[in-house]
Amino acid sequence: MTFSQLSAKKVSWSIGDTRIVDNISHAFRAGAVTGLLGPNGSGKSSLVRLLSGLNSPASGLVELDGRSIGSLGSRQRARTMAVMDQHHGTSQPTSVRQAVALGRIPHRSLLGGEHVVDRQIVGSVLSALDLTDFADRDLDTLSGGERQRVHIARALVQQPRVLLVDEPTNHLDIKAQFDILAILRQVATQAGSDNFSGTEAPTVVVALHDLNLAARYCDQLILLCEGRVVAAGKVQEVLTPANIRKVYGVDAAVMSHPVTGEFMVALAPLTHSAQTDQAHPVSQQRAATRGSEAAHSASVPAR
Repeated sequence: MTFSQLSAKKVSWSIGDTRIVDNISHAFRAGAVTGLLGPNGSGKSSLVRLLSGLNSPASGLVELDGRSIGSLGSRQRARTMAVMDQHHGTSQPTSVRQAVALGRIPHRSLLGGEHVVDRQIVGSVLSALDLTDFADRDLDTLSGGERQRVHIARALVQQPRVLLVDEPTNHLDIKAQFDILAILRQVATQAGSDNFSGTEAPTVVVALHDLNLAARYCDQLILLCEGRVVAAGKVQEVLTPANIRKVYGVDAAVMSHPVTGEFMVALAPLTHSAQTDQAHPVSQQRAATRGSEAAHSASVPAR
């Protein structure tokens, strides 16, 4: 099994005069899940787009194995990276198998159709994600959690070295959230096995809102606020009461889960006296950032 190195080096990006991502540097671990955390407008989605090459940094570099992502053509990038953003979907009715098979397009010749190896890879991934029985179903007839599994399957058949995922648990029920993140963790740790295609241990980066989901399924965390890194490292190093209060403006206590014994975070609003003592961390800059990101997202077509 081989490992790829994805890194951001002093990456910044702005919309107009508003700085969205501010001087971020980080080396992302292959064979692990790195979670991006932070309030709305903190730069999570923008950082995912910068890492994927969908946006170009105003300054700094995003590199894969020492090579600038910007130097890769769109086809080569699609063979290297898979991106699941918040707006993925298809524009016309299609079966689950057809939707998943779209992930093989970057590996075909310009005039070539589907080959035996493409069908084998699609079938293997459908089986690994328990989607075989849904293969001939129309994608629009599936539940939200089932559709997310289809989108992950489409990403996996690309055989990516890097998998970038933007808020995959939005609008899903509790069990579906667990299921989707468990799959992403399996992807990071079981590449090269019979369960998933590809011989490399991929780099998995996922933007999340839920701190306890991040604590349960991520190996490393990056906590963002107003486009800057507040903390990065192991879960227990990042999700401290002080960091949570600073970034989210809420009280927090860390503890062991009463059922599983795993690390978890209990949250509560700040008391009135605490709010008086500490200004709320949501500044006018973040409000402007949130509006700028929303406007930019609306102007960019879904991938």
